[in-house]
Amino acid sequence: MRYAGFILVVCGIAALHGCRFKPANKTGSQIYSDQCASCHGTKGEGLSRLVPPLNDPVRLAQLGDSLPCIIRYGVRGRAQFGYQPMPPFPSLEADDIALLWAYLWELAGHLDTSLSLAQVRKSGCVE
Repeated sequence: MRYAGFILVVCGIAALHGCRFKPANKTGSQIYSDQCASCHGTKGEGLSRLVPPLNDPVRLAQLGDSLPCIIRYGVRGRAQFGYQPMPPFPSLEADDIALLWAYLWELAGHLDTSLSLAQVRKSGCVE
């Protein structure tokens, strides 16, 4: 009986802090679907002159190592080429951003999606 009370307390604490636990095996595709697709489109096509496309390898190459910073901090005011501002995503952790970054390259038709967590951390925007 004593262990049952302990287990009940542990489960209660876990339930209260459930939003802090990340599901295992989350993919870049899932993160994109949850965080990006509502604005950038399900295939990264963007929305005319309002939201930039993310499925363009030239554009991704231009963004380069600044992409983790853009994801983390967003873009204020009128962004490059007159696109709408982008909100920040401070809750995404470095591993989420690495998965998302690799998935964006996949959307752009780039076959090597082995972008690493070390590259994201190198940006200086994400611990």
